[in-house]
Amino acid sequence: MAPAIALEPLRNGVLALAGAVILLAVFLLIERGAAAQRSRRTRRREPVLSQLLFQSIQSSPVETSPFERLNRFDRRLVRSILLGLSLDLRGDTDDAIATLYRDLGFLQRDITRLRSWLPTRRANAAADLGLIHAKDAIPALAQALKDGDVRVRQAAVWAIGQVGMPESLSGLVRLLGDRNLVVAHRAQEVLAERGREIPAAILRYAETTSSRAGRLAAIELIGTAVEPGA
Repeated sequence: MAPAIALEPLRNGVLALAGAVILLAVFLLIERGAAAQRSRRTRRREPVLSQLLFQSIQSSPVETSPFERLNRFDRRLVRSILLGLSLDLRGDTDDAIATLYRDLGFLQRDITRLRSWLPTRRANAAADLGLIHAKDAIPALAQALKDGDVRVRQAAVWAIGQVGMPESLSGLVRLLGDRNLVVAHRAQEVLAERGREIPAAILRYAETTSSRAGRLAAIELIGTAVEPGA
């Protein structure tokens, strides 16, 4: 039979493991309870905030005063609702959503997130700016095209395709020959939809680039996305 003193470390280890399991279980219960509470609060507040947003968007000019004293939870919910609305609404309403998003400070927050040290935060910020069709964010998105992380650059390409004017779209043409194929393919996808707006830039790139892959992509765009004679 092993001496009691030899079993002491084993007993301590078992107790420590049991304590860790108990703490984990308590943490999971607390987290589940907090998630359920947030869900109940969201279900209660979302209809109220959605109604306020619709009224604000339909007013001229866009009314922001109902949202000035919102707490942090409600502000996050308002931002989420606006991003969801931007998926479905276009035209003047789309402009009103972008204006409200900017006036409530969400636009500047996303631009700040583009400078985060976390690549996922930068990529998500770029995607949100594209989703909201924020034209004021074009300069920041153009800078994001130079990001060292491929996810950020890919999101920035898509975002500029959503909100960019012809001048900013021209900045995507050089990415047809990007060293990263994911970025190059995303640029080609965007220009396949909007290349008719910048035919001269695509043609000039095809004539001058030293990238074989980029030249082929540009020629394909000229033959499909760009109207003959444009």
